[in-house]
Amino acid sequence: MPLMFGIKSLTAAAAFAAVVAAGTFRTVEQAPFETVSIQLKSGKSIEAGREEITHAFWMECVADGACEHQPKSTPPAGSYPVTDVNALDIAHFITWLHEKSGADWRLPTREEAQKFSDLLPKDDSRKLFTDPRMDWATNYFTRKSYARAVKPSASFGSVSNGLNDIGGNVWEWTSTCVSGDTGGYMCPAYFVNGEHEAEIPTFLRDAASGGCAAGVPPTNLGFRLVRTISG
Repeated sequence: MPLMFGIKSLTAAAAFAAVVAAGTFRTVEQAPFETVSIQLKSGKSIEAGREEITHAFWMECVADGACEHQPKSTPPAGSYPVTDVNALDIAHFITWLHEKSGADWRLPTREEAQKFSDLLPKDDSRKLFTDPRMDWATNYFTRKSYARAVKPSASFGSVSNGLNDIGGNVWEWTSTCVSGDTGGYMCPAYFVNGEHEAEIPTFLRDAASGGCAAGVPPTNLGFRLVRTISG
């Protein structure tokens, strides 16, 4: 299956649907991580990872030789989200996961990710601007002060639909290109979702050190995966 650097859906032909390669996953229907089913207003239903992809799961891809990038830091034993990954790294991971499971896991779209963060408590008491286009500037002054150290999964609690760590200190890549490009191969930057939305260049792994296309840089870059289950 060719690697699609656009990360639009990174699906393949249904050749993997009937037979799953021997290994971690037994059936196409069995998710390799805990999930939550979410009904969108469009009528579409998606299944989303309850938590972000973990460092341990990422290292399974590395051990299989499908992921070349090894994140800079190794967290303590336990479940920690993987960070220090860019859009192209994630494309390799999704391709590996498809070949292992036969299921069409993908990054959420910008709109899907915004639905996740819509469930975060809102505090407009210190809002500086009424124009929605200036939300990033408001966030510059009112955002929570999170330490950069990566916390164990579920450290930042859950929102009402059961997703953990929405709005924590790991921002999550989406599949939506900031330029509106639909071809996917030449996208310069993607939207990432967290306490606020940011635009991150495709090759960037550490937004905190600079390179955020707009707004306040994310503390860490990671991701969670979704798949469409109806609609």
